[in-house]
Amino acid sequence: MNLKRTHLIVSALLAAICINAQDYTAEDTIAAMRQYQNKEKKNHQREFRNYWGTEGYFGIGGIIGPIKNSAASFDGGMNMNFGFKFRYQINPHFALVVPMEWVYEDYFIRNGVENDIFNIPPEIPPYTPTYEEFRYWAFGVGLGVRYNFDNRTSPAQSYRYAQTGQYIELFAYGHIDWAQYYDVAFNGVGNVEKTLRYSDYALYPFGDAGLQLSVGWNALSIWSRYRLTDCFNDRYSNAELPSFSLGLTYNLFSFNSRRSGY
Repeated sequence: MNLKRTHLIVSALLAAICINAQDYTAEDTIAAMRQYQNKEKKNHQREFRNYWGTEGYFGIGGIIGPIKNSAASFDGGMNMNFGFKFRYQINPHFALVVPMEWVYEDYFIRNGVENDIFNIPPEIPPYTPTYEEFRYWAFGVGLGVRYNFDNRTSPAQSYRYAQTGQYIELFAYGHIDWAQYYDVAFNGVGNVEKTLRYSDYALYPFGDAGLQLSVGWNALSIWSRYRLTDCFNDRYSNAELPSFSLGLTYNLFSFNSRRSGY
């Protein structure tokens, strides 16, 4: 009887110890989980710190489309741009972008002067032009937004040379134009080629504006650009040169202002 009672007492003590151990283990596990969650939350908050980034790029593309409001023909053109892009990372996926760039555009035109591409009397003698070309330089800035499909907080992704991740970007731009020339080449007396240049700045607007959409993979991106303004002043020309261009951009470098995101 005493042995049975002793066995019951020992069993009860062991059960109490197990219950207390289980309670302690559960409480310890919960406390450890809370501590881990708080630590992860702090790390997560540190990951989302805003930072600036700078990219240097060079792009080249082709100009596509017909000449509107004129019987002149478009024989192709090119768009070249290079500059810097300042990026403000709002969170791991969204960033504001401010491009600052130089742009060169070149249009090759056929039968432009013959079809009164300018509403002024032709300045060339009655010879058939061999080619016509319009080109200009521009400098300007833009403002837009970028969405990264990957996380922009990991040092392995954010801080590598010329690595910007996979993204889609849209920005609006405005340029100040200069060196705007419309050249007409023709064979003159003795079949000697001569060039007449329409360089009066009254023929051309002071600047241009448009939109650019880009899809990028680290150092490379495909972009499409649409110019919202005309190349010629309406007072002197009804013609509208092609507004759409498509090309490639290569990032020369990409640096961030903050090396540690954690």
